[in-house]
Amino acid sequence: PQNRPQKTLCKSIERMISGSFPQSFRLRKSSQFQSLSKNSNTFHGKVLFIVWKANGLAHARLGITVTKKFGDANVRNRFKRLVRECFRLSAAKLTTGVDIHVRSKTGKRGKNELLPSFAEVAGDLACLFEKLAG
Repeated sequence: PQNRPQKTLCKSIERMISGSFPQSFRLRKSSQFQSLSKNSNTFHGKVLFIVWKANGLAHARLGITVTKKFGDANVRNRFKRLVRECFRLSAAKLTTGVDIHVRSKTGKRGKNELLPSFAEVAGDLACLFEKLAG
């Protein structure tokens, strides 16, 4: 019975590496987001605004917020998928448990403006992870 949380965590990490994004790696409740507003650190990247704070867990958790000013629902959802995928691919580099809240840095986009590229989002997250590691 005492090994259960460790087994569950290992299975969650294996699922995340294999392509899914388990609920244990997400910030979902408003209370989780509100706890980040107190005594947290901020990081301003090229395309992302990130708030982070240690969570005392063995793994990182991600929360994403995108306002309606960013674009239509399909644009907002695509942005969230992009951030989740970048996080999923690079979360193994994190050795400490942190809660990360990601918001888009740009305001309303014109119809001809493209979403941030995968490289831009991955670069911002990589800079944050380097800051957390060092």
